Amino acid sequence: MAESHLRVLVQLAKSDGEFDHSEKEFIQKFGQVNGLRDEEIQDLIENTQAGDSIPDLSELSFDEKFEYMYSIVQLMRIDGKLHKDEISFCIRVTSELGYEEQALFEFITATYSDPKESYNKELIKKKMFEYFNDREND
Repeated sequence: MAESHLRVLVQLAKSDGEFDHSEKEFIQKFGQVNGLRDEEIQDLIENTQAGDSIPDLSELSFDEKFEYMYSIVQLMRIDGKLHKDEISFCIRVTSELGYEEQALFEFITATYSDPKESYNKELIKKKMFEYFNDREND
């Protein structure tokens, strides 16, 4: 799973045509934390393109889906700008996760609303769990 998750992050980083140093560092750390060797990470970076297909993510657990959403939003915000191509790609990932586009914007709002809260992953997870459960019960 870490490999496909990392592949999605590389696609996102390359989606705006500017794969910068901070994005590469984030991806390398993510890969290392998830047990991938530096050579594997480098291979994924070199051989993954922005237009590659997104894996089927619909069968993931809530926790796994949350990790995808959290990591793509963190990567998207790393350069301090929200690029149109990045948002479009994240909407595609959100759809593959089985959520509507609004879920992404709720997630972005939750992470950007309060700078102190934006790094409190558990608080964001709680907010998103409530949001997703409310949506599923409608």
